[in-house]
Amino acid sequence: LNCNFYFKIMNVQSGQSNNEDENKAAFKWISDRPGDKDSEKVKVYLPIEISDDLLFDIIRETKAALAQFGEEQGAQIVKHLKGYLDEKCDPYWHVIMGKNFGSYVVHEKRMFAYFSIDKNSYLMYKAGY
Repeated sequence: LNCNFYFKIMNVQSGQSNNEDENKAAFKWISDRPGDKDSEKVKVYLPIEISDDLLFDIIRETKAALAQFGEEQGAQIVKHLKGYLDEKCDPYWHVIMGKNFGSYVVHEKRMFAYFSIDKNSYLMYKAGY
C-alpha cells in the first residue's frame, strides 16, 4: 500500500478548523470546462492530492450524477461515483457526500479529492489493495 498522506477535515461548511495554520490556504476555485461562469466553478479544498486530469474527470462525473439523480438522492450519487471510480481507477475507492462531516483518512498517494459543488461537499479517496 502506497499511503503517505493524512488529512483532517474539521468543518466542511466553512472550510476551516480550529488550527490557524490549516486556515491560511483552505481552498481554490477551479473550472472543469473553459469559459465556465463563476457560479459554475467548483471549490476544491487544499492540498490537492490528485492529478488534474483525474480531478476534472471526477468533477464532471459528479455533475453528471447530480443531473441524473438530483441532489436529494445522495445514496444513489455516491454509489454511482464509487462504481465509476472503481472501474476507471481500480477498486477500493471511498466516496462521502454531505453538508457537514469530519474525517481522518489514509489514502494511496495522489488518490484523494475533496471539493464542493453547491451546498454539498464530496470526499473521494482510494485506500486498499
